[in-house]
Amino acid sequence: MQISVIIPIYKAEKYIERCIHSVINQNIQNLECVLVNDASPDNSKTIVQQLLSEYHGNISFRWIENERNQGVAFTRNKGIEAATGNYLYFLDADDELLPASLQVLFDAAERNQADMVLGEVHVLGLSKSPFARMSLKEETCFSGQAVLSSFLQKKWYDMACNKLIKRAIFNDWAQAFPQGIIHGEDSLFSFRLAHKIRSLVIISDITYLYHIHSESITQQKSKKNIDSIYSVIQTMIEESHRQKIFENPELLPFLEGQRIYFIKSLLRGRFPKSFIRAQKEKINELYRNQVWKKGKRKPEFIFKDFVLTILQLFSPFFVK
Repeated sequence: MQISVIIPIYKAEKYIERCIHSVINQNIQNLECVLVNDASPDNSKTIVQQLLSEYHGNISFRWIENERNQGVAFTRNKGIEAATGNYLYFLDADDELLPASLQVLFDAAERNQADMVLGEVHVLGLSKSPFARMSLKEETCFSGQAVLSSFLQKKWYDMACNKLIKRAIFNDWAQAFPQGIIHGEDSLFSFRLAHKIRSLVIISDITYLYHIHSESITQQKSKKNIDSIYSVIQTMIEESHRQKIFENPELLPFLEGQRIYFIKSLLRGRFPKSFIRAQKEKINELYRNQVWKKGKRKPEFIFKDFVLTILQLFSPFFVK
């Protein structure tokens, strides 16, 4: 089997048919699709079963059930365990592929003998994109330490989807997706992935259609979201110390960006001021003890701190 597409399913009845049809329409051979139902309470299972009962093509569909709702991290890990392809590819149930998506990613992987290949993402739905388009306009290869540096410089996105990854990368990776995190698990996955892979290819072809809608987790902010973002940042810092990568000049600006994102999430969540103050002090204490001692802060981040403080104090749009 060349490629295993892993699709977690939860409350996807509005979108799952479109998603599966986009897999069926792929022009590549030797394709496996692993569907993991995370105890979805809607009609997703019925819709998928009807679709598969009418399908008579060459794609090998596998249906897996979680006994109870476990979250996307557990569900993706279960999909990894079941997958048999030489490459793994994560697809969310509310998104879709273009007909040639997997073929062009696979061709680039084979042509360059790369551990991972990713293409461009086209965002549909709500007007505000959760990530910027990649700045690389032609096929670009990174190897060795340049892979990590390219991630820290945000030359490629941190979402788990739309990455064609060699199955061997997961062989000694017990928990590729950290459980218990409901927001930011993709960022931590990609951060760790940037350490593990030795070769990366980025292509300019659009290979993923990313639909944003009001139910998307990226559109929601809660205290659990904030706790998860903090946990992700804390883990990144701890692992950076263990792996001794603070000498990488791109790490400090990257971590500063994570902290700014954390504070913006607080402000956009319209939380009580007391909660915002407590969370800001918590993240600042973490950075004072484990990050800011490692190098001089750049003026741009000090200025961003000032702007965010002004917004917190005087803008009713951001805070209660």
